[in-house]
Amino acid sequence: MNNSTKINGACEQTAHSENLPIGAKINGKWGFIDKTGKWVIKPQFEKVSIFQKNGLASVTMNEKFGFIDKTGKWIVQPQFDSVSGFAENGFICVQINEKWGLLTKRGNGFLNPHLMTLMFFKQMA
Repeated sequence: MNNSTKINGACEQTAHSENLPIGAKINGKWGFIDKTGKWVIKPQFEKVSIFQKNGLASVTMNEKFGFIDKTGKWIVQPQFDSVSGFAENGFICVQINEKWGLLTKRGNGFLNPHLMTLMFFKQMA
């Protein structure tokens, strides 16, 4: 949500590609617009990320993160306390409670993350 500007009273995010929807905020809620400024995913989210090359964006509802595609369809329902980036290899770091894991895409869906405590990662460093 770094590169943002105001358009028609909405705060707009810069997208990775002109073909992907752009995050926009109006009346305290985030949604997505196309390059003409037309809403393609209605404002309903607390937070949004930009759409990634894989066609997914992380969004927040009720303080939980999930993932949608460029049509607004839920790919992974909001259930995570935090998410951290999309890796080129398809992995997404996710957090539930004090545990972190990797969400992995497999075919058309995602495998449940194997979660480990943060202390385990600290010990590995």
